[in-house]
Amino acid sequence: MLFGIRGSLEYANAAGYSISLKPVLDFSNATAQISMLTDSLATDMQKEKSATRHGEILSRLSLGVRNIELTGFINNNKTAIENFIKAFNPALTGILTYNDGYKKYDLNCLMNAKAELSPNGAVTGFNLALSALFPLWQGEEHTEDIAHIEDRWEWPWAFPENGFIFGSVHGNLKHSFYNLGDVETGAIYRLYCAQGSVTNPCLTQVEQNSRIKFNYTLQEREELLITSTPVTVSAFIKHVDGTQESAIPYLIYDDARSFFLLDVGLNTIAYDADENVLNLQVFVNYSPLYVEVLP
Repeated sequence: MLFGIRGSLEYANAAGYSISLKPVLDFSNATAQISMLTDSLATDMQKEKSATRHGEILSRLSLGVRNIELTGFINNNKTAIENFIKAFNPALTGILTYNDGYKKYDLNCLMNAKAELSPNGAVTGFNLALSALFPLWQGEEHTEDIAHIEDRWEWPWAFPENGFIFGSVHGNLKHSFYNLGDVETGAIYRLYCAQGSVTNPCLTQVEQNSRIKFNYTLQEREELLITSTPVTVSAFIKHVDGTQESAIPYLIYDDARSFFLLDVGLNTIAYDADENVLNLQVFVNYSPLYVEVLP
């Protein structure tokens, strides 16, 4: 398909070399311009047929490799060609970033083969073939503030007769937010002890009715860090002295995989602890995943 005027692409490889790719109708001084873009996503459909029902039933749909082919041209000068070759090094992985003017989306890619270059007068044409083994575009990171201590100290300050408030915490022990991506996604859960200690903190994912409990007393400035992806989950305790240890032996859960993945749409996370729950700060960082973003 023709690459639309709205938006731009940038490719950056693992060595730090990058190049901007813009549509041919963009008359800015782009290093490379795209005349044609093909985005194909392989799917695997599994169907079942029942003797008591007419036709087939779709029982499973999985996504395969995403293949992107770019055709365009670059200015026919030594510097532009050298930058292009450095960026599109077939020996290195890279990230293809699409900016639609409002948001950015990243896709981890690798090149199928060396870029094809064909000099033609004042310009050099190119043809690129990229593949994404993880085929989903990753949106910009979001941070959900589930529970935190809010500073109330202000300057100038005068000592009031009835005492003063250093800080306050949310009174509601749960928080709702929306994952606006196309599929469920992993996240980073941070449970931080801001002061004193927190005994046996726990999290509940309300919509899934799933609860996990951390059988450990977090000391001041200790943090439990849980990182999840659609295929893996890791959990560590970060101690004050900078060391860390696995938190898995302390964790009780119903279903770790279903809990740590955020559903599409509404997600409500509740938190609690056996003692000193108001000392607990909870944050969730995640990036929505999208099936299609290109025009």
